[in-house]
Amino acid sequence: MFFITLKVFISGEIAELLKLELAEIGFDSFWEEDDNSFLTSIPEESFDQHETQAVLERYKNLTTMSYETEKVAKQNWNQLWEESYEPVFVGEDCVIRADFHQLSRSFKYEILIHPKMSFGTGHHETTALCVEHLINMDLTGKKVADIGCGTGILSIMALKKGTVQVKACDVEEWAVENAQENILLNGFEPKTLDIFQGTAAQISSGNFDAILANINLNILLAEIHIYAKLLAPKGSLLLSGFYEHETELIATEAGRYGLQLQKQLVKNRWTALLFHHL
Repeated sequence: MFFITLKVFISGEIAELLKLELAEIGFDSFWEEDDNSFLTSIPEESFDQHETQAVLERYKNLTTMSYETEKVAKQNWNQLWEESYEPVFVGEDCVIRADFHQLSRSFKYEILIHPKMSFGTGHHETTALCVEHLINMDLTGKKVADIGCGTGILSIMALKKGTVQVKACDVEEWAVENAQENILLNGFEPKTLDIFQGTAAQISSGNFDAILANINLNILLAEIHIYAKLLAPKGSLLLSGFYEHETELIATEAGRYGLQLQKQLVKNRWTALLFHHL
């Protein structure tokens, strides 16, 4: 397996806008370098060179910038990622970290992951926003579904909040494998995470007390009716993976299925919405 790494030399607020567009076409886990640049990556099979170049060239016409790409083997990418990986702090009570991190204090909620991939490490704003929502949710004894679970961070947080079992899915094989690994790393029994490679449409039975879906706008809009069908009466739906200005699109579609917006969190133009099933 190979990754395409993209390093962009750019500074200022326009860099944040570029990150948003790159995220829309599949890049993830952006982090800042010391030379006024940022680094991101995408699996080789998901990389569209023409689409990526079109986005980058538009920005070259707006500001001073340059960029470089490199094909990196999984093993080498893992090493680069581990060297660059930093813990993620969510409020005062939660940290998402690798097992090689040493922290000076303990946290009420500590999520451990093996940072083997470029995705699902908690550094993206949407992941942190979803975790912040979960910290304030009562999930004791509840049944939860995690759609597009990635490395399993939201599933693990739900279990730490008292969820009895999580039904999870992701279209990527590596995500399924890594989520299972991370469940064990956090001290949970394998049976607490029922995970498969696929989508929400393949879940045959529901009555979930909460559904978590941190994906992207188009998939969410296409699947909201599925989530509503799988939710128990009075259940909660947590959605993220889109920008604050797209809130109305999501809220309008959710409203068609009896889902009422209860709470919104925003960070760097990204947002996470919590709905209540009427």
